[in-house]
Formats: sequence, C-alpha cells, structure tokens
Amino acid sequence: MNKTEMIKKNLEALIEEVEHIRQTGTNFTVAKDLEVLSTKVLRHTNLCLKLLNESEGQV
Repeated sequence: MNKTEMIKKNLEALIEEVEHIRQTGTNFTVAKDLEVLSTKVLRHTNLCLKLLNESEGQV
C-alpha cells in the first residue's frame, strides 16, 4: 500500500467514526464518544501529516 492509499484509508476511517457517532449517539454517550473520537482524529491526522511530509520530496 502506497502512502496516498494509506492517507485515504485513514481519512475514510475517521469519516466512518464520525458517521457512527452521528447516527447512534445519544446525549449520554456523545461526550464519551467525542473523547474517543478526538484521540482517533489526532492519531489519524498526525499519521496523514507524517505520510504527506515523507512523500513531499518524492513527487
């Protein structure tokens, strides 16, 4: 899997997480879900940025 595919996969995973919370969340669960989601967003975003930085010179 190349870096572009890895970035796409990570972004798709984030979209799925957000959609899951939007569709199934209640007021009671949303706060905890958002805490988990924020951790995932940071992790996926940092990975995407790392991959972009690594591939920047390879274009």
